[in-house]
Amino acid sequence: MSEEKLRAEPPYRLRRNKVQGSYSKERIFALLDSAAICHLAVIDEGLPVVIPTLYARMEEVILVHGSRGSSVLKAAQAQEKVNLVVTLVDALVLPDNIFDHTVDYRSVSVAGRARLVREPAAKAQALEHLSRVVLPGRWEQVRRPNDTELRQTSVVEVAIEQAVMKSSQADPEELDSPHAWTGRLVLGERPVLPAPSRSWQQSLGAIEPTQLAARFLR
Repeated sequence: MSEEKLRAEPPYRLRRNKVQGSYSKERIFALLDSAAICHLAVIDEGLPVVIPTLYARMEEVILVHGSRGSSVLKAAQAQEKVNLVVTLVDALVLPDNIFDHTVDYRSVSVAGRARLVREPAAKAQALEHLSRVVLPGRWEQVRRPNDTELRQTSVVEVAIEQAVMKSSQADPEELDSPHAWTGRLVLGERPVLPAPSRSWQQSLGAIEPTQLAARFLR
């Protein structure tokens, strides 16, 4: 069975280092599902603007949210396409010459039309999905948004119309050198240091901090 691929046309299709690229739907969705923060790029009042924001994939769209007055979310809705990028840095790569120092990374660039979620029930469902994806288990432990808070919040769906994944991983054998310390400084998952509020300093209750923070550790 052939691998399903996502569409990517210029300027989103890779021109250089094509061997590092992938249009695999499975690989792209897996990377999108493993992170929590993206950078959303729009044109606002004629100028390029990029903001970091929480996100969650829901089938063929990516959900982002913010204040109802957000100029970036308003600009996103008015454009033919927006661009959204997710990057995970796995390691710093240190060979024996400064020119070749680099990083091991995985990134996805998504382009698609942004649409405001207007229907209250759909908006509430989207916010619940985003919460469950980014912070598993937290939705059941805290108060749900009330009607006023829902009205103050905008949820935007970015359709995954085009997407490309790019990654790089150094070959350990090529890093070996007797002249200087060489290798990789791995930046992956690390222990979580919970800082509970005063009322919860004696107990973490049912919350598992490692589970809650795993998507923010890269």
